[in-house]
Amino acid sequence: MSLQLSAGPYVDFGAACRPTGALTVCGWCRVGNPALVNTVLHCTNSGTPLGYFFSVRPNSGSYQKAFAGLVRSADGAAYYQRIGSTDVTTGAYFHLAATFQASTSAPEMRLYVNGNEETYQYQVPGAFAGIGYSAALQMGYYSGYGAAHIELFDLRVYNRPLGAAEVKSIAEGHGSDGITGGLLARWLLNEGPGGQPCASVPDYSGNAVTGTPQNGAPVYAAAPLRVY
Repeated sequence: MSLQLSAGPYVDFGAACRPTGALTVCGWCRVGNPALVNTVLHCTNSGTPLGYFFSVRPNSGSYQKAFAGLVRSADGAAYYQRIGSTDVTTGAYFHLAATFQASTSAPEMRLYVNGNEETYQYQVPGAFAGIGYSAALQMGYYSGYGAAHIELFDLRVYNRPLGAAEVKSIAEGHGSDGITGGLLARWLLNEGPGGQPCASVPDYSGNAVTGTPQNGAPVYAAAPLRVY
């Protein structure tokens, strides 16, 4: 099963999952409307742009229907962005992962699709002492772009940059990887049968990062056991 966020409902987690020096966000995603900026997970806003923002971008200019990651520094003066090269809007499920390590000299972000590291179309490197935060953590919505149209399952946040072998293990392990070091939250998003509304999003990391649906209730959708 997966959770369908279809151009309206989204999930709010409050002031959760706020690592300052490093992070990984990863999970399975299927895009329903490739014309939108489909937000996977973010904790920033258009008014005070701090935090991180992970999405699937539409085909517009240099953005080629690809997975994208962006983080902003605590002082608001620096940001770091990368956009991948693989088209992930074909209607299939993809495992997406982004890792980030802050640094005053050489910050680094890496993107992965189905366990394979991406080549990059766009990046803004520079000194980056730490991540700052100004907004609640949300799934499937961003104030600057509106609601997404995507399906998600087994979405995770870590407080460290996972290595390439770990990302591949998660992508290919289909839930059996056992990688828990630094895990801040894990939402399986498979608690109900297809068509059932979601009343709450439980966290399986042990950290009680529970999500509350907003603007209506997202519904569960059927998902294959193997997705690629």
